[in-house]
Amino acid sequence: MFKIQLLQKSFKNPHHFIKNIRQTFLTNILHKCYQAPNTQRQKLRHRCCNTGLKELDIIFKNFSDNYLDELSCIQLKEFDLLLRNETLDLYDWLTGKRSTPSEIKNLTTWNLLTYKTNNNSIIS
Repeated sequence: MFKIQLLQKSFKNPHHFIKNIRQTFLTNILHKCYQAPNTQRQKLRHRCCNTGLKELDIIFKNFSDNYLDELSCIQLKEFDLLLRNETLDLYDWLTGKRSTPSEIKNLTTWNLLTYKTNNNSIIS
């Protein structure tokens, strides 16, 4: 209802329309980024422990226990995207059985995960 009223008012003054759209957009983005990271962390922790493959569960659980609280909002979203990949693909990429795609290699969370895994600092 609010959006309809906003659009009706905005056609009278285009500058007001742009200002309201920008304000609404920023409010939604900031709300998702800064008010819900703990909820997102809880969901990610749960997904880290339930990947469907015991080896990945151990790696991701240890990673989430040690580093998830330190990740920024953007890094949490990256990690979420990373966990959305197929379980066997993640396992093959981590073990080096298959080469990692460039879009995954560019994620900062992937680089942190592989660095910590290769140095055995998350596998205890």
